[in-house]
Order: sequence, then C-alpha cells, then structure tokens
Amino acid sequence: MTKAPAPDAAGQDKAARPARGLHGRLDIPTGSVAPHVEYVVGGWVVHERFGVERVLVTVNDEVVGLAGVDAPRPDVHDLYPDAIGASHRGWALTVAPHLSHDVTIRAYAHVETGEAGDASRLGPWIRFAEITLPMVASGDSFGRIHEPASVSPGVLRVTGNAWAPGGLARVELSTANGDEGPWVRARHSLVGRSPSDVTPAEQGLSGFAGYVEIPDTGDVAIRAVVVGVDGARHELAPMTVAVGAPSTEHGAPDRAATLLDRFERRMSRLSVDTSEPPCVMVAAHALDLGGAQLYLSLLMDGLRARGLKFCVVACFAGPLLADLEAAGIPVLVYGRDPSNREVLEGQVLQVAEFASENAVVGCLANSLPSFPAVIAAQRMGLPTSWAIHESFDLPVFWVEAYGHQLPKSVSAAAEAALADCDEVVFEAEATSTLYAPLVRAERRSLVKYGVDASAIDEFVATHSRSAARADLGLAPDALVLACVGTVEPRKGQLALLRAFARIPEARRWGVQLAFTGMNDSPYAHTLRAIVADADLTDVVRLHDVTHDIYPSYLVADVLLSASDIESVPRTMLEAMLMGRPVAATAAFGVGELVTDGETGFLCDPLDLGALQQMLERVIATDRAELARWGESARAHVLREHDPAIYVDHFEGRLSKWVRDSAQ
Repeated sequence: MTKAPAPDAAGQDKAARPARGLHGRLDIPTGSVAPHVEYVVGGWVVHERFGVERVLVTVNDEVVGLAGVDAPRPDVHDLYPDAIGASHRGWALTVAPHLSHDVTIRAYAHVETGEAGDASRLGPWIRFAEITLPMVASGDSFGRIHEPASVSPGVLRVTGNAWAPGGLARVELSTANGDEGPWVRARHSLVGRSPSDVTPAEQGLSGFAGYVEIPDTGDVAIRAVVVGVDGARHELAPMTVAVGAPSTEHGAPDRAATLLDRFERRMSRLSVDTSEPPCVMVAAHALDLGGAQLYLSLLMDGLRARGLKFCVVACFAGPLLADLEAAGIPVLVYGRDPSNREVLEGQVLQVAEFASENAVVGCLANSLPSFPAVIAAQRMGLPTSWAIHESFDLPVFWVEAYGHQLPKSVSAAAEAALADCDEVVFEAEATSTLYAPLVRAERRSLVKYGVDASAIDEFVATHSRSAARADLGLAPDALVLACVGTVEPRKGQLALLRAFARIPEARRWGVQLAFTGMNDSPYAHTLRAIVADADLTDVVRLHDVTHDIYPSYLVADVLLSASDIESVPRTMLEAMLMGRPVAATAAFGVGELVTDGETGFLCDPLDLGALQQMLERVIATDRAELARWGESARAHVLREHDPAIYVDHFEGRLSKWVRDSAQ
C-alpha cells in the first residue's frame, strides 16, 4: 500500500512556508467507524494566501484516496472571507478501513505556491487535520444477509456475504430466537463482493447460501453467524421478514382428480406390443457425464451383457444420449422442471406412452428427479426399483434442483412415489438413514457400489505417469493434489482453491493443485479468473470435463474433495483403486469410504479453516506414507466394493420382472 506523504506538518521544510495560513478540519466521520463498512471522510480546507488544489487522505498511514476541493462551504467563507475560493472549500471521499483496534485518519493539502502552468507550483503535502476513532463492530461489519424477494412457508434459500478477521472458517444460519440454535452451516466461497484487503485468491468469494425452515405464519428473524478461523463468532445484523401465504394451485385438488382421469382414459386406448421382447425402463435425471449417470451407464452395460433389454427416459439430454442411441437403446427426453401438477401429469403421460410402446415390464430409476417416470410405472402397475444418490433433505433438494420450491401437489406426488416404490436402493448408510422417515425399513436396501478394477489396472500397466503429467502440464517431481469432478458449487472447488492459497507459499513449495471437470458455468469461469488474478497459474492446473478420466488419477499423489453433499463418489472409488489416498470433507457416505489416518484424510464439511488444516496435513505427510495409505485404500475398495455385487443385485430383481411378465 502507498504510505503517507513526507514531510508532514511536524517535519516539513520551513523554507517553503506554505503551512502558514493553512486551516482545515475533519467534519466526518465522528464517534466511531466499523470495519469493512464504507463511510465518508470529509471536511474543509483553506489557505489565507494560496489556493489548495486537492486533499490526500490516509487511514493508519496508508493512502486511501484523493479528493478535489470544490464543494460549497458557506461557513468557511464566513470564517475566512478573504481566502481564495473560500466559499467552495469543502471536500469528501468514500473509504472502507481495514480491520484494526482503532483508526487514525489524517488529511493532507496540496498548496499551490506558484503560477498556473508552472510545474513546480505545487508545494509539499501538508497535514492539516487528524482524528483517531475507535473501531466498533456493527451488524454489517462482517457481511450482510440479502433480503429475499419473498418468503413463504417451507424451505427458504438464504444468501449473503460474509468475511471474518484473519479469515473466514464457516457461516451458520438459523431462524431461532435464542443462541441455542439450531444452527445449520451454509455453503461459502461463492461469488460475492469482498472487502478490499483480502488476498487476490479470496477476492470476490464472500458469497454464502444455505437453507432455513420457515414457519406457516407470522414474522421470522433470519440470523447468520460468521465464524473466523480463530473460532470467534460474529453475528450479522438479523433480518426480520413477514411470512407470506402459501402458494395456491388453481383447481387443486379437484384438478388433480381430473388429470388422473385423463391419464387413465388415455392409457386405456394404448396396448402393449407383445411382439416386442420385454424391456426394462431406466429413468435418469440427465444424460451428461456426472457420477450418478456413469454409475447407471456401467450398470446397464453389465446387465445388457447378461441379456436384459432397456429403454431410457431422462429429464434432459447430454453426451450419453448419442452413446445410448448408437447402442440401439430407445431414449425419451421429457423435460426437466415439473413446475406444477399440470406439467407433471404431461410428463407422466409421455413416459407411460413411451413405456407402452417399448413393452416395459418394470422401472429402474436413478436419482431423485426421475420421479415422474416412477409415477408412470406405478400407475401402470409395474414394479419399481429406485437408486438414490442424493444426500439431501427432500425440501432442500427440490430447491437445489429446480431453483424454487415445488408446489405441494408435485412434491407430495414425488414423496408418495418414493414411499410406494417396491425397493429404494442406497449406496451409503448415511443416506439410507436420512431417508428413513420417508421409506419403510423393509423397502430400503443398502447395496455398495463398485467399479471394475481390471480396467483401471490395464490402464496403469499401459500408461506412463510421467508422460501423463507432461500432457497435463504438471511437474514430474511435484506433489500433485487432484480434484476430479464437475466444477460446481456443491463440490466446493472455489473453497478448495481458497484454502490452498491460504497456505504460506514456502510451505506449499513443490505442490501443484489440478482440477479436472472445468465447464462453461459461471462457477467455473470464476475459478479460472481467480487462478489468473492471484497469479497461481504455475501451481494450479485447470482441465476440462472429459470421458478420459483415468489420467487425472494417474498423475495424482492424493485425490481431493471439498463437497458438502456426497454419497459414495465414483471418483473416489476409481482413485483408490489406482492406489491413491483421499483427502476429503466427511460428507455423508464419504466417512464410510475413507478412514482418516489409514486410507486418507477427513475434515468437517463447510469449514474453510478445517479444509486448510487438512491440506496442510496432506502436504506435511511423507510421500512414502501417502503411498502406503494408497495401498490400503485400494485394498479397502477391492474388499468392500465389488462391482459384481451391485450388478447381481439388480440382475436378480430385473430378471424376475421379465420372467413374471411372461406368465
């Protein structure tokens, strides 16, 4: 930062003489100031013999800005009527001070001691006013809660900006009146305006978002607490909002009965083509390259090899669509957002007609947004099995997935489909427990997912690690920490970058961070921009999303994950099979897969301080020890996650559907 000018009033060159006859004062601010809150510094300045061109202001001896001296000040004219331009001697500028125990503000004048046009006409900077004010934290000192557009009963997504002295650790939200909570952690390190004194790697990452429960009526106070890395808790100014009436759906429930009748009449006119061989309908939320979709693709490959025939329905398309159609698998894309019951019934009818055309005998659903297909299958009297990968409370998930609360009639239909499903399959015990209130125990199955180790072993045997590092722009001897997966807020790549950049450069010397999964989203663009602005391009590598994911594990020493929601990530299974330990936030099923100190490292989710400490542990761990943990990770996956068990489970169920349809 630029330091205060010299000489000042105490040590200026007396021969210059411009200090004589200089008068001025700081009128504002008064009383106290708050950290990171913008405020106006202003006052007046006049010289009895010379003109004053501009004022320079410092806060704690660092220059914060220049102000012109031209604002009307009749009071100054009354005091110094003969001074040059005395009627317009006011000045002001806006600043935001750094955190400190107190703030000393000084104002300096540039006095015109020569003729206009003379390059030497300006004398030295002369201090004419000074004030020291206490720094007092206010509700806005550490961020603020954004006012929601509207508030209705149910789940509310709360957003805002937050920072903390010495560094942010986490943000917690509540609607409780007392300090006892409950407090829930919010997702942090999102795009948002930051204070001016943060590092380039944290600039623009003050945003947070989380969910709170809103009661049915009355006013509710939304509260947010910012927790610093030092453990200090700073509460933001709470926001009291009025709860509006619940949204109403035109014609419900009478309309729902009409729609159901329409469905039944339409289906009565359709007949299944018995000349077609029996087919299982697979329902997916998307046909892109996400983990859940790749699970499904490989499961279908295994089941097709055992003679089962499929058709596929999905909420929206993606790269897997062409692969499926090239394999001769019929595909229907029916739309993503069931924004009301009318839209939902249209989706259900599309799926039911498609199922009839393809002689479907049962439905294997994959992920929560595929519920329209499950409803269609259940109405047709077909058996259903539903693999759930999302570890969200349902009301929160609907807002995450669709950007808004679902109408009651739609969410109730989805929950009823879940409760009536013949089998709901989970790959993590934590996720199964989360859904226990919605799905009876006898209908819940825990089936651990696995991936094919032989394909990974063949890749390792036929590819060079050093060549892969060269291809990906990584140093041959670097400690490479790889984060693999779609770059999106849920996976916390910006938090990971932020935590990594907080580690002193000397301590992370020889370490490179590699992200695979870059895309065209605003979140990914922000990641690119911060890496460039923070001058981290030599130590942080960014690679696009790709089918060919194995090289990203091959180059790595450790796989990283900062996700706040996960069940059993496929990337972790693959990396562990390649002998890589995992350093991750212990979100839901991750703690069942990774054991801290044996197969990797774990830390609390949504805690930036804990994430940084975990990364420092990783960097400080001997490479031979990391390699031993990687061997233990591989052994654990081979022992506990045999992919044949997953395929066998579904083959038994789906083959029974085919046999039963022939009777």
